[in-house]
Amino acid sequence: MSDGSNSASTKPMLELYVKASIDSRRIGACLFCQEFWMELYALYEVGCVRVEVKTVNVNSEGFKRNFSGAQPPIMVEEEKGTTYADNSEIERRIFHLCQGFNVPLFEKDLQVEKTIQNLYRNFKIFLQAKANHDKGKRHPSAIEEGLPPQVTSSHNKLLEQLANIDQLLADRSSRYLLSESMTEYDCEIMPRLHHIRIIGERLLNFYIPRQFTHLWAYILTAYRTAAFIESCPADQDILHHYKEQLNLAIDMRVTLEAPTKTLTIPEGSAYLKEENTRLSILGSECSLSSYYRLPGIPRENNGESDQREDGIRSRCMQMFEENLKLLLGSLALAVFGTALIIFSFCITFLPNDMDIHGWIFLVVGILFAIPGFYHLIYICCALCGRPGYSFEQLPTLNKNRKSLINY
Repeated sequence: MSDGSNSASTKPMLELYVKASIDSRRIGACLFCQEFWMELYALYEVGCVRVEVKTVNVNSEGFKRNFSGAQPPIMVEEEKGTTYADNSEIERRIFHLCQGFNVPLFEKDLQVEKTIQNLYRNFKIFLQAKANHDKGKRHPSAIEEGLPPQVTSSHNKLLEQLANIDQLLADRSSRYLLSESMTEYDCEIMPRLHHIRIIGERLLNFYIPRQFTHLWAYILTAYRTAAFIESCPADQDILHHYKEQLNLAIDMRVTLEAPTKTLTIPEGSAYLKEENTRLSILGSECSLSSYYRLPGIPRENNGESDQREDGIRSRCMQMFEENLKLLLGSLALAVFGTALIIFSFCITFLPNDMDIHGWIFLVVGILFAIPGFYHLIYICCALCGRPGYSFEQLPTLNKNRKSLINY
């Protein structure tokens, strides 16, 4: 049996540089960055590659100097001394890796390809037409009769394509577009559907119809897929990205807001059978995985060698290590505050006379204990994967985060 460290060293090490968000740390709202991140995550889940994702400020001198003005996404493979600065080059390298490890990420289906083709293009046409119509208005106008022909036409075309995707999903009856495993089509369409939903609701007063139940079920599948959750930008970053494109007024106060991610669907949109598998990624609950069966290894027989589970445990351990200082600090605050409270009761009530010093210790103890217990409970809930508890909401004291490095 080969040594585990030797096995890890033989895996290709890939560094993916993605566009940074408005806070220069998180991933920005770049569709290609998220698409390639999802594809690499699929390879990472089955233990085929080692991956580091790094956010970069494209306007910084360091980035321009190191990459000669290229734009993210950029992938670097140090072992080969190769930099892939073109989308087609990155896609080709990932394709060859999937072939080499027999990962069915690039299976082809002409019907799926034709159905999802030009979805984002149709959305951008509608976005531009509707934004021009609403220019100067405080709130986006309702989508109803009486809109200009170009807005109505682009709106109807977008709805028609969404209906076709809904029908395709109804006919397939599978978790993802092709099968029960994620493919390149899902990596392409899931981020675009999410952008359509967020921007449609926030900027255009456009909502994906509730009657598209199969489409909503598919969107929920995205929100429960580890690769999507890990690579999904915050709502604020998506809004900022499109407001910049449309030359709309931007409130820079959003850079001070805690990042939020919409990873739920409207009630009654879809009803999915709950799965037993739960992933803990960034404190978000996830019931599905982009897991691939390795060739010749049945999932039920993988046992302790199930590489997907190893990846999940590794990610949880990484989250624990990154927030260890904050966890220990919270524990210290909670213990110290509790000790002060107990001490205040001892010096105040045991002598049977009220002492101002006792009340001071009591107040100080409460001030220490409340934030200590709050952060302690919050971190534990995030580690356990409780929905609504995200590590992104916490100030990470460990600054040596490999997944978020800025130039």
